[in-house]
Formats: sequence, C-alpha cells, structure tokens
Amino acid sequence: MSSRFSILGSLILGVLLSAVAAFQLRDVIQSWHSVMPPLTLFLIPSILVYLFGHTLRGERCRSLVSEETTLSKSAATNVVVVGYAVNNLLPFRLGEFFRAFALSEQSGLPYLQSLVVIVVERLFDVLALLILGILASTQAGISLSRLLPMGIIEAFSLLGILFLFLALYFPSLLLSSIQRVKTKGDSHGSYLMVRAIQYLKKPQQLLRVLFLSLLIWCCDGFFFFFLDQAFEQMLSVSDGILVASITNLGLLWSWTAGHVGLFHTYASLAANSLGMSASGASGYAFLAHFLVYFLLSSWGILILAFSAFARLRDADLSSGGHAPAKAQTPTQASPLVSSLCEALIPLPRQESVEMRRNQVEAVSLFVEEEIAELPDSIRLIYRMGLLLFSAVTYLRFRKTPENLEKAELRAWANTWAYGPLPLTRKLFRPIRSMSLLAYFELPDVQIEEAHG
Repeated sequence: MSSRFSILGSLILGVLLSAVAAFQLRDVIQSWHSVMPPLTLFLIPSILVYLFGHTLRGERCRSLVSEETTLSKSAATNVVVVGYAVNNLLPFRLGEFFRAFALSEQSGLPYLQSLVVIVVERLFDVLALLILGILASTQAGISLSRLLPMGIIEAFSLLGILFLFLALYFPSLLLSSIQRVKTKGDSHGSYLMVRAIQYLKKPQQLLRVLFLSLLIWCCDGFFFFFLDQAFEQMLSVSDGILVASITNLGLLWSWTAGHVGLFHTYASLAANSLGMSASGASGYAFLAHFLVYFLLSSWGILILAFSAFARLRDADLSSGGHAPAKAQTPTQASPLVSSLCEALIPLPRQESVEMRRNQVEAVSLFVEEEIAELPDSIRLIYRMGLLLFSAVTYLRFRKTPENLEKAELRAWANTWAYGPLPLTRKLFRPIRSMSLLAYFELPDVQIEEAHG
C-alpha cells in the first residue's frame, strides 16, 4: 500500500474513531457540567481542521529538507504524526528525538541534521504562537504575561533568532564560536547544524516557512473555536486562536507523557480568562485534550499498521501471491546489533582480539537470522524498539550506541536488559537470550567451559 493511501486511510479512520470517542465522552463531561448543551456536528470540522494542520506540518518539514533531499508530503506528514504519537507515550518530549530518527530514516540525512530541522520547526512554532497570541490577546484585552512566563519565552525566541541569523548569514563566525566552546567534538557536526537550515537563506523561503507556521497554529485555533461551538458557543475565532497560543506556549517545557495535566491546566486557564465558567472551562479543556491525545495516538498507530500491512503485501507479491515470502537471510549483522551482542555476552577469558571478533560476528549473525524469521509486523515493531533505544542513548550520551566505549555500552545495555523497568527488559529479552544461546553453542566457548 502506497504512502498516499496510508495517510488517507489513517485520516479517515482517525476522524471516525475520534468523533465516536468524543460523543461517548459527552456523558462523562456532563457529570462535571450538567448544563452542557448537546455536542453538535461542529465536532467534525474541529477534528478535520486539526488533522489538516498536521498535513501542513508535513509540508513544512518537507520544505526544510528540500535543499538536501526529496521527501514526499505524505512521508513527511507520517514522520511528524508518528513523532507526536511517541510524545503521547513518553515524557520529556522524547518523541522529538524519535521523530529526528524517523526523519533521518526517511530522508537519508544524518541524525544530527534531522534533529536541527526539528529544533528549527519548534522555533518557528514559538514565533508563530507569539505573533498570533499577541494579536489575539490585544483583541481580547488580556495580558499574556498574566498567564505565561513571557520573559522566558521571549528570551528563548531571541536566542533562537540569533542562532538562525548567524547560521544563515555568518556561518563561519558561528562555526568558529562553536569550536571554541566545545573542547571535544568534530567540526563536521557543527557543519551539519548549519547545513540543516540553508533552505531558509532565501527570504521568500524563510517567509514561506513562517507563513506555514502561522497557518498551522491558526488551524489549532480553529480547532478550539469549533470545539467551543459544539460545547458552550462562547468563543470567537480570535478567542480560539488565543486559547491555542496560551495552551501550546505553556507546553514548551512539558515533562509529562502526552502533556497530561499541563494541557488541561493551560487550556482551562485560557478559557476561564475569556469568561467561561470554571466547570465549563475544565470540561472544555478535558474534551480538547482527549481529542488531541486520542487523535494523534490513533493516527500514529494507524500509520505504523498500514506500513506493516504494506510490507506484508509486498512480501506476498514478491512470492507470486502463492505463499508468504520468507525474509531474506542476512549475510552480515547491523552495527547496532553487533555492538549490543558484544555488550550482552560474557567477557572473554583470554585476550585474543581475533577470537573475540569471530565470536561477536557469529553471535550477531545468528541473532539477525532469528530476527529475520519473525513476521514482518513483529520485526517492524522490534526495529522500532531498537530505534527508540538508539534515540535515548543519543540523548543520554550524545553518541549512538555503536560509538560508545565498550565498557560504557556494556553497562548501559545491562541497565536496559536487567534494570528495574519491565518495558526495557522485555525489549532486550530476545536479543539477550539469543546472544547467550549462540555464544554458549560456539565450539571454542564449549571447549573453554569444558576445561574450566
């Protein structure tokens, strides 16, 4: 199934599922706000406009990488949505790092360059939210500084603008400054940071990204407006944009998975400041957060499901449609699997570099062969788990797992494989078990064990 049909199918199903779930939620919210009028068909346009805003995010992402690579709009939208879905599952916005990995996989760009693209997107989000928030608050006669830490937000924005200005017009000065600050590190990484934003060097392209960012957050504003029309019918379009601006500016430093607690706090605060009753603002914020959380999570899962089904279909077609195609037997293990296998098997008793290399190659190839035997959908999920491990590793050490020192990787991998979190233990259980099985079946290891 093509990427275009994947995104269309997930859009349609996401709209239907979210609409049904929201109508079911009405009874729960009515227990808080007994005078809430019946939810109306305004709920459908609120969902549609929110989805359209994410397709615009995909277009913005595609534009930012267009100087380096070609990325379809549907693929870019899938990257954005899957990143948001992971943000709903993990705290501290770890989905942003996952999104950078996904963008790197789709575009072929280095991970650091993809990560800078995500940072640039977030900077334009802040600028767009500030512009719209100031305009809407002026219209409503409300001071943003009364509801948000505007000094911190404005300082962050100015630093971001300064970085963009230097990277675009004085790249050599920025590179030399970075190298003076960094006692260690390579100039190539700094160069990638500068390359990531070269699309913005032309004024018309920079204005295009800013316009897309404003349009994206106007869609969020219309989402809040239409939702209010299905709820209390108190807010204007400008008020909806103000609620969107306050809510999302307040979530800049969100530390909870899916912004649980924080979204409700800022959305209800914004709605209450516009005249909505405390109970009404609370129910309104709860419904908005539920829709956003459910919609993005279901859309992201559907994208992954369609991708898995497409892989299964391609496998079936490659076999002539008569029998499921068997995964191609790997002839070489990936660097990540090789590094993890070496970290998880026992340390050698004898200091023999060649023997150790042969052991690691044999063990890692066995693990890759066993993974290749898994169904496509299970293998895809497992690869995503390893991708998440790589993202967390980069966040923790600023290095990929393959580039860690062996002792460092051994300690880190054992933390995941034997640590207190059940989820990480489950992720590492297959590769840990298969590595140990293959290791103790090696002839030289058996001889070593026999001789004590």
